[in-house]
Amino acid sequence: MKNDDEEMVKYIVNAIRCSLFWDESWYKKTYNISDDINALNHYIVEGYKMGYDPSPLFSGEKYYENNPDVKSEGINPLVHYELFGVEENRKYKVDTHEMLEFFKNKYPHLRMKLDGGIIRVRVTDKCNAKCRYCGLRVGVLGECHEHMNPDWYMRLFRPIYEKVDQVLLTGGDPFVCKESYSLMEMLGKEYPHLNVLVETNGMMLNEKYRALLSECLYTIHVSLNASNRKVFQESCWEGDGGEVFFDKVQENLKKYVALLESRDMLCFAPGYSMVINKDNYYDVIDFAKLALSLKGKYITYYFDYTENDMLASYFTNPEIMRPTLKKLMEIERVLARYILVTFRLWIPNKEAETIQKEVDEETDAELQKNMRTF
Repeated sequence: MKNDDEEMVKYIVNAIRCSLFWDESWYKKTYNISDDINALNHYIVEGYKMGYDPSPLFSGEKYYENNPDVKSEGINPLVHYELFGVEENRKYKVDTHEMLEFFKNKYPHLRMKLDGGIIRVRVTDKCNAKCRYCGLRVGVLGECHEHMNPDWYMRLFRPIYEKVDQVLLTGGDPFVCKESYSLMEMLGKEYPHLNVLVETNGMMLNEKYRALLSECLYTIHVSLNASNRKVFQESCWEGDGGEVFFDKVQENLKKYVALLESRDMLCFAPGYSMVINKDNYYDVIDFAKLALSLKGKYITYYFDYTENDMLASYFTNPEIMRPTLKKLMEIERVLARYILVTFRLWIPNKEAETIQKEVDEETDAELQKNMRTF
């Protein structure tokens, strides 16, 4: 049990450290905590018993008042909120405008005009795919919670929705969070001026969601990653089941595209992306063909950053990545009249400049020969 207890302590400490409602500098200044004392540990162990708050955005007294069962058990109010209260929709002291003003004052260098801007809402960190290069799975720091508190994006973000022009819903995969449907429905009905983009792997793009997205005129970005089920299983999926997953995604996408086409709404067709690694680099042309057959609005290519040091001057795997980058630039040039092709590659500039020059010098006939006819 000792190891379990130690892990729990670490989990609690990390949860509070990452909490939106923990402000160490404010805590130390407000309660005169000396520099030789660990302020975070002080609050977790004894500060809350003394009536100390973790920040001006969270009132322990108010939390106890709204949740007497927590007070009767003597649990640290913020610890309870972060570990249980978020999921249970417990009430805490915070006002939307008060929170915005707090962060504007705390981070003046980040102050900006919201008018015409974009807000990125990370609805959840959960995902129903098993992509081996997933950033969440290979990241150094684990996430404290699997879902964002729905109260934030359903209530607290409302003043932001009123001002911005675009909302990006991302994750994980937003579709695996049951509250996402209510969020998308609310944005469509109450904020019709918004351009909403949803990132997904397409697995849960069911009839209910397809109807909502088409009615609200939303665009989705689908992480498709391969041109066929065999490549998907071998280059993307970790373990068994990738081929079945890919087939279901294809079925959902074909039905969604057919729905949009029947309503003359293909301008809202999905965009498709592919993460390129040593096992699928040869698939980039066929992937573009698949995206075209699915009426793609755009195609985005990535390089798998777990296989490349994108801070280096040159590619980590030049024998694969250099010819692949050239192929991508050729795809971009050939398809320029038909579809937008973009890269988010974190590539070394020295590599990109040299290869782009080579592609620019190719004739149209050479391009068609290298690319095969689309």
